[in-house]
Amino acid sequence: MSKTFSISLSAPKNEERKGTTMSEEKIQEIKTCQYAVLPDGVFQPTSTTVGSIPPGIYVGDEDNGRINMRQKEQNIGDLIIFEDSMTDVIIQEFDKFWTLREKYESMGEIHKRGYLLHGPPGGGKTSLIEIIKSKFVKEGNIVIEFNHYTMGLMQSIKTIEPDRKVMVTIEDIDAWAKGNNESTILNFLDGDQDFNNIVVLATTNYIEQLPDRIVNRPSRFDRVEYVDFPDSREREEYLKQKSSFINGDMSQWVKTTENWTFAHIKELLLATEVFEIPFEDTVARINVMRSKEAHSNDYEKKLRGEKEKAGLGFGNS
Repeated sequence: MSKTFSISLSAPKNEERKGTTMSEEKIQEIKTCQYAVLPDGVFQPTSTTVGSIPPGIYVGDEDNGRINMRQKEQNIGDLIIFEDSMTDVIIQEFDKFWTLREKYESMGEIHKRGYLLHGPPGGGKTSLIEIIKSKFVKEGNIVIEFNHYTMGLMQSIKTIEPDRKVMVTIEDIDAWAKGNNESTILNFLDGDQDFNNIVVLATTNYIEQLPDRIVNRPSRFDRVEYVDFPDSREREEYLKQKSSFINGDMSQWVKTTENWTFAHIKELLLATEVFEIPFEDTVARINVMRSKEAHSNDYEKKLRGEKEKAGLGFGNS
């Protein structure tokens, strides 16, 4: 029994399917009629076709045996790009990578590169990826968010547009590297299909949970980079851009948040500025959250200890 793979694109949400709001060019595009050639000499009429997938971020799903590519919206309005940061380093290497295809081919290598970012939860790995994805899409390229349908999507994309630049993102790859899902990851990273002109960008909070065969083998992941806690310069810039409350000297805020993730700093701002919880109380609570025992039976004891260190009472916790 033959299995049919096809790609269908959902119309962008801001375009109407009916009426005169669609451009004439778009109307002519979707009127193009062709036949899909299926296995076993079967031909299927299809009326909505495009020769090139529009730039965007896509995720795969399945509908009646067809693998579909659905476009996702991205909102990065509140993300901050720090100069001379890990984001800058990776973007610069990405830009260089796309110019090196001929050199790869002269060495008989597939034009492909993999990056694995690891570090503490809330440290900015997801924000980093979102910034990179946004830049990549603005340059006319496509991003695929990894799932069980990614292999089928890539086979279709590279058949239709073999030279198209593609980025595949795998967030929390440690969750995929468990049980039967590990074979899905390995099959994609180095299976029978060698996909050209592709970058794979993955993240994990728990690199120690990943098998060595995933982490320690170039060609699966050529660079493994640690995304550390934000430094003082990044914390100060984040506070400046996010806070409407801090005026003048913010050295106390910067010092207090040393070795905090952006997620913890965000909570500090929300608690103090939105909920109007005292700064010292909030700091004590977040420091308990940051500890490994934050969810144990000793939570109240540890919280009391943090407040005692700061000379606080317990009336408004």
